[in-house]
Amino acid sequence: SLQRFDAGLNVWQALTLTDGLGADQVLAATGQGSLQWLLVQQADGMAVVAARIADNTLRLQQRHTLPPSLAGPRIGMLGNELLLAATGADGQPRLQAMNPQGIWRELTAWPGQQPATAVASSRGAVFVATADGQLLRHTRDDGWQTLPDAGGVIAANALRPLGQAHLMALVQPASGPALLRSFHTI
Repeated sequence: SLQRFDAGLNVWQALTLTDGLGADQVLAATGQGSLQWLLVQQADGMAVVAARIADNTLRLQQRHTLPPSLAGPRIGMLGNELLLAATGADGQPRLQAMNPQGIWRELTAWPGQQPATAVASSRGAVFVATADGQLLRHTRDDGWQTLPDAGGVIAANALRPLGQAHLMALVQPASGPALLRSFHTI
C-alpha cells in the first residue's frame, strides 16, 4: 500500500488510490505539500500523473506521457516543475523538466554514462545520484560538480530535500544495512 507520514500526528497513514490505479503500479512519487507526482507503469507504458492528497485519498488529476525512448526514469521536483532523470536510447544521460502546463524541456545532463538512481533539487541546484555511488550537483554558475562520497549507492528515487539546506537519502553501503543520511547542500 502507499503510505504518507503525517508529521502533525507523528504516524504513517495509508493512502487510498482513485481511478483504478493500484499501489503496485506506482514506481515513484515526489511532490510538494498536497500536490504529488507519481511515476506509474500502466498497460500503455510509463507516465507521470499529477495527484492531490485530500482526506488520505490520492486523487489523480492529469496524466502525461514521458518523453520517448527513455529507460530507468527517476523523478524529483525543481520548484514547481517535475524533474526527470533517465537514460536515452543512445545510452546517454537525459535530464528534463516538465512545467505545470505539461511541456517538457531539456536540461544539461550530468557527465558520464552512469544511470541515475535518484534526482532532487534544493536552493535552485539539481542533484543527481548515480549507480556508481556518485552524488552530483548542478548550478547555473558552476555547472556539474562531484560532491564528497555518499558512503554507498543512493537507493532508487530515495533522495529528497530536507529543510532549506539539506538532502535526505537512503544509502546502501558496500556491506551492512541501508542508512538514512543527510547531506548539506550549500
